[in-house]
Amino acid sequence: EPANGAIIGTSILRDPAVNGDFNRAEQVYGRSFSGILAYVLWGDLPSAVPEVAEAEKAGVALQLAWQPNQGLQAVQDNQYMHQFIQELSELSVPVFLRFGGEMNGDWTPWSGNPELYKEKFRLIASLVRQQAPNVAMVWAPNYVPEDNIDTFYPGDQWVDWVGINAYSDYYFRGDPNSDIHATTQNYQGA
Repeated sequence: EPANGAIIGTSILRDPAVNGDFNRAEQVYGRSFSGILAYVLWGDLPSAVPEVAEAEKAGVALQLAWQPNQGLQAVQDNQYMHQFIQELSELSVPVFLRFGGEMNGDWTPWSGNPELYKEKFRLIASLVRQQAPNVAMVWAPNYVPEDNIDTFYPGDQWVDWVGINAYSDYYFRGDPNSDIHATTQNYQGA
């Protein structure tokens, strides 16, 4: 974790111009990046995600968005969770683990129950602290809706970094009148 400043990361490895090569991203975009963002659905392991190997190869930080797309009830202290955290502990790069981001929005299968969300976040944070000192826990709500963000906060002792997700729907959709949630409705497959 940097003493100050920012980590500029990218999720562009699937851009055909980059062709899965992180080092090529600097040439394509004219700037360097110090991290890679990857998504992992619940039930999958970090070793199955190409961006994880690419972060190690490039020696840059990895932000891993762990999506409990099967709902929070599936999040259990079990073999899968321990194997997932073990794989993270074996990485040679810093890992920012973002569990269940955008939990404050109704478009995710893990929204709607702040108490259960906090319980599961704390469970993961506890195991990460015991088994993976190279991993920082990231709590990242969406910028909307604002009125319930605080209800999902697990507490300072469980959160190392706070982030916020925001999207420019005008940019992505080319329509300034589009509904913000239209781009996230298929979130389970993200």
